[in-house]
Amino acid sequence: RKEKKGKDVNYKHITYKDSNNEINYLGTALIELGIKDKRAAMISKNRYEWAVGYYAVVNGVGTVIPIDKSSPDNEIELSLIRSKADAIFFDEKLEESIKKIKELEKTNLKEFICMTEKEGFTSIPELLKIGEKELENDNSYINHEIDNDAIAAETERKMRGEAIARLVVNIILLANWILTLTGKNPIPFSEEIVYTWLSGIFSSVGLLWG
Repeated sequence: RKEKKGKDVNYKHITYKDSNNEINYLGTALIELGIKDKRAAMISKNRYEWAVGYYAVVNGVGTVIPIDKSSPDNEIELSLIRSKADAIFFDEKLEESIKKIKELEKTNLKEFICMTEKEGFTSIPELLKIGEKELENDNSYINHEIDNDAIAAETERKMRGEAIARLVVNIILLANWILTLTGKNPIPFSEEIVYTWLSGIFSSVGLLWG
């Protein structure tokens, strides 16, 4: 994970076990925040916090809505309105855009979560601390069972949860094969980070988050 202090840039080594712990901390904190069974939008460049936020939500909190970070403000707002998102995780570089959306109050957003600490916003580092402490007494997030029927109901094609899982695995295998043959990543941006992370676990490789 990239850590920048002034002009100095360092990379912190994080194991998959560490990541899993942070996913559990964040997921626990999100439930405490009242986002259980809600919809959370994600808008950011590819970064470690994006992945932790994504999996914290889908592993037992609610539904994720990835939004392209290059979208203009009006399209971001429209995506949030159409998706009826209740919360949003955002990159600190998009602070001004998110502030405008927040001030206009046209969306259903109740929680604005920055990926780094920012005055006036809840942040992932803050929630990780809350979740770690809360997890000492509350394991409901970790023990939560994914409702496959609910997952199926959320998809347009009404696919069962098991079929979706198999589809994800096949996409990972196919994407790795295409990347090896052509050197090109076939996954669209909104889903790229998801499959990059899962491919890394599958292939036992290290991921460098810039």
